[in-house]
Amino acid sequence: MSSRDAFLQRLRAAVPPALPLPAPYISRTPSAHLAARFRTTTEAVGGAVHTIAHIRELAAYLDGLAPARHRLVHPDLPAPGRPAPTHPHLLADLQLTVLPGVVAVAEDAAVLVTGLDALGPRMRAAGFLAQHVVLVVHAHTIVPDLNAAFALQTTQDALEHASFAVWVSGPSKTADIEQTLVHGAHGPEALTVVLVDPE
Repeated sequence: MSSRDAFLQRLRAAVPPALPLPAPYISRTPSAHLAARFRTTTEAVGGAVHTIAHIRELAAYLDGLAPARHRLVHPDLPAPGRPAPTHPHLLADLQLTVLPGVVAVAEDAAVLVTGLDALGPRMRAAGFLAQHVVLVVHAHTIVPDLNAAFALQTTQDALEHASFAVWVSGPSKTADIEQTLVHGAHGPEALTVVLVDPE
């Protein structure tokens, strides 16, 4: 047996036994209050929430933020935008990236985003290079906390099939220098969650 095989054999023998996952925590937050709590938390982390009654209203809202030639919109969303460029360097004038959210968490304003690859090859950067990111979330996908989010079959399916996933909570920010909070330090200056809520 080679020294490599002996080393690997010792590593395999040292793997601790698998432990069962803990029982999920059940939040007691009433579902009727989740949208309000999500809005409050999103604003606390520097983001904004805009509510629309139907997804058809999205295009009109985006027109007020940036012209179509300066925004990149996920192909699943009903709003015009510029064609995806062939290289991230061509995103220099990108003002707005619009992406769908899979699930939203009221506890920390986190939104699961898995659709960046649908913007085009090498376009994951579009979610971080735009000055303003808009995440479109349906109100019925808001859950109390991350435990509830990971318990959803929708979340599990999205994570299983996604080549890239990220939790987004508010715009880019840092307080490293003199404890002064700065937005847009290493990413988007603004983040808005468009909440599709028919009620």
